[in-house]
Amino acid sequence: MLMNRGEVSYIICIANPLGTAYEIPYRARGMKPDASDVRGLGATDQSRFLRKLGRLNKATLKQVETMVKA
Repeated sequence: MLMNRGEVSYIICIANPLGTAYEIPYRARGMKPDASDVRGLGATDQSRFLRKLGRLNKATLKQVETMVKA
């Protein structure tokens, strides 16, 4: 499979978590504690973003993968 280097995956961060089953609590350096909502997982062209806010750590990424596969 060929990968387009300009394509990025993203997950929506929620500033005010509601406590739904789709949210994963997450803390990123320089940001307030929030949650990532796996229903907001997507991929798009890199040019649509102004800047990169960070990367998910391995433990959080594993939680996202588990919830998506469920």
